Amino acid sequence: MDEKRLWMAKEISRWMQEGLIEEAKGNVLLQQYKKYGNTKVAIARMMGAAAFCFFLAGTVLLITSFWAGLTQAGQFWWALAPLLLSFCLWASISLMKNPGIILRETAGVFYGISLYAAIGLIHESYEMSPDIYQLALWGALFLIPAAYLLQSAGAGVLVVLGACAVPFLAPIDGWTDVIPWVLMAMIFPLLFLFLKDQRTRQTLAFSWVWTGGTVGLISISVSEMIWRLFFYSVMAALSVMGGVYFSRFVMLADSMKKGGIFFLGLIFLVSGSGQFWREMTFPWYLIILGAVLLAVVSAVSWIMVHKKEYAVSMAGTAPWIMAAAAAVYAGSGAAGAAVGILSAAGLGGAAFLFIKSTIMGQSAAAAGSVLWIILWAALRLFDNSFSYFDRGLYFLGAGVMLSVLAAVVLWIRYKEEHTLHDKRRGSL
Repeated sequence: MDEKRLWMAKEISRWMQEGLIEEAKGNVLLQQYKKYGNTKVAIARMMGAAAFCFFLAGTVLLITSFWAGLTQAGQFWWALAPLLLSFCLWASISLMKNPGIILRETAGVFYGISLYAAIGLIHESYEMSPDIYQLALWGALFLIPAAYLLQSAGAGVLVVLGACAVPFLAPIDGWTDVIPWVLMAMIFPLLFLFLKDQRTRQTLAFSWVWTGGTVGLISISVSEMIWRLFFYSVMAALSVMGGVYFSRFVMLADSMKKGGIFFLGLIFLVSGSGQFWREMTFPWYLIILGAVLLAVVSAVSWIMVHKKEYAVSMAGTAPWIMAAAAAVYAGSGAAGAAVGILSAAGLGGAAFLFIKSTIMGQSAAAAGSVLWIILWAALRLFDNSFSYFDRGLYFLGAGVMLSVLAAVVLWIRYKEEHTLHDKRRGSL
C-alpha cells in the first residue's frame, strides 16, 4: 500500500506541473498521499532487523570464543547447531498458511548464513580440500530450495552471491565459469513469484542484485572491456524495454527504465576510450553469443514497435551500434572510427532524451542528458589515444549540439508563453 501511495503522490505532482489540476487542490491531495507509511511499524521493523543482527553477531562471537578449545566432534556439532535451528525455523514457516514477509526473510537469511558458515567451519575443522570455491557452490545449491519454499528475497540474494563467488575463487577455468550461470538461471524464476504476489520491495531488491551478479559474472568470464560493454549494453537495453512489460508494477518498471537508460549512457561513455578498442580481439564463441543476443534484442524491439512504444524501442539500437563500431574496427583497425560511431550515436541519443524530457517537463532527465554531453567532451580531452585534431572535432561537435539544444529549449519556452498568452486573451 505504501508504494501505491508514493506513486499517487508522484502522479499528483506531475498533474500539477502539466496544469491538469489547480495547484491549491493538488497541494491538498499531496498532504493526504505523502503521509504514507506507519512510523511505528517502520521503527518496529528497524528494531527487529537490528535485533536479528545482534543475535547473529552474538552467536558468532560466542562460538569463536571457545572454538579452538573444542574437539573435532564438538566443532562439528557447534557448526551444525545454527544450521539445524535455522532449518527447523524455515521448515515450520514454509508450512504456515500466510507467514509474514518479515518471518520469511528472517528465516531465509538466517538459514543462508548458517548454511555457508556450517560448510566453511566443517571444512576448516576437518581440513578438507583447499578448493574453497566448492563451498560457495554447494552452499548456493542447497540454499535454492529454501529460497523457493520461503519465497525469500534474502535467500535469493545469498544464492546470487554464492554463484558469483565460484568463478572468483576458483583457480581453474572451464566448468567453474559455466556452473554459476546455471545457478543464476535456477534462482531467476523466484522473481516471478514476487511479481505474482506484488511484493515490490522484494522484487526490486532481488532483481537488482541478480542483475548486479550477472554483470559481475560477465566481468569475470570476459576479459576484454569492449566485449564486456557490449554484453552490458544488451542487459541495459533489455532492462529499458522490459519496463514496459512490468508497467503494472510502477516502482519496478520505473527503476528498470531509468536504470537501463543510466547504464546505457555510462556504457557509451566508457566505450569511447580508444585504448579499450586497441585491445579488442574477436573469439568465435563471443561472436556467436553476440549474434544470438542481437537477435533477442531485435525481437524485443520489434515487440515494442508493435506496442507503439517507439521511444522505448530505440534502446534496442544500442547493442547494434556497439556491434557496428566493432565491425568497423575489425575491418579497418582504426579505433578512432569506432569511437566516432559511438560518439555520434551517443550525442544523438542524448539530444533525443533531452528534447523528449523537456517536452514532458522532466527536468532531471533533461539535465542528465546535458551532463552526459559535458562528460563525453571532458573524457575526450583526457584521452591520449586521439590527436588534438580529433579532440578538437569532438569539442566542436559538443558545442554545436549544446547550442542546438539551447535553441530548442528557448523555442519550447516561447511556444508555451505564446499559448498561455492566447488563452488569457481568449478568457478576456
